Amino acid sequence: MSRNSGTVASVPRRVVAYAMRDARKRAGKTVTESAAIAGLAQGTLTKYEKAENPFPKAIVYRLADYYEMDPAARDQLVELAGRKALGWWQNNQQIPAWFASYVAFEYEAGLILTFEDGVVPGLLQTPEYARALLGADLRAGTPEEITAQVDVRIQRQARLAADEPLHLHVVLGEAALHRPGGDAQTMRAQLAALIEWSARDNIDLRVLPFDAGVHISSETAFTLMRFPSPLQGVQVRDVCYIEYKLGAVYLEEEAATEFSEVHENLRQQALDPAESAHLIQRVMDERYMRSDA
Repeated sequence: MSRNSGTVASVPRRVVAYAMRDARKRAGKTVTESAAIAGLAQGTLTKYEKAENPFPKAIVYRLADYYEMDPAARDQLVELAGRKALGWWQNNQQIPAWFASYVAFEYEAGLILTFEDGVVPGLLQTPEYARALLGADLRAGTPEEITAQVDVRIQRQARLAADEPLHLHVVLGEAALHRPGGDAQTMRAQLAALIEWSARDNIDLRVLPFDAGVHISSETAFTLMRFPSPLQGVQVRDVCYIEYKLGAVYLEEEAATEFSEVHENLRQQALDPAESAHLIQRVMDERYMRSDA
């Protein structure tokens, strides 16, 4: 399933949708019967069960009782249905609408698998490197706007060092080590930061060397997000994020599963973490030691 960034459901909404749909099926009730009990059109209930629209709390309560759901599970679902996704990013004017959904997903994720072939992933960028990349955009904005966007990028990194940190598995094309994002000093600092990040237990950083040749994702960078479920027994499906020049698409279900397999294939072709750190250090020493490099 492909969705644009404006219609991607939050994790709590999707958990409620999955749980209510599964409860209906276990109870042996049809959409027609359930919609009648809830006073809804069949199409409306279908949209709720697909997480296209949020389940109202009152409807969750009424249908949960109709499905003879355990009261404790019902109350937890009602609480989830009323949960609002409040985060630091919501009122930040420097986060475009098409990217706000991604920031929310990133905040909710427990594990992120990402592949980048030509640039360092945003979660591992230094401020100076991020500023160089953002400044190269044709619609970069004013220096003040670029600084604000850099601040957003750095704020996102806080989850990597939190008490319960985000786990990040990165496959990075070797080209990203050689393509300058700023001057030599900026690149030295960026590569040193990669080595430092890679030493953390929650980060698995692997470099895909040039010697690997043409690979399965030569034309597509992507980020796959996996989520802990706030409700026992309900699995939250992965979401794959692919960014392009004017926005982004989100893939779920079979498409997300395929990208999970792609990431594993790339991971197997890449150097292991120790070899990757050694390569990063070598490129830093050989390519970026001179101030005029």
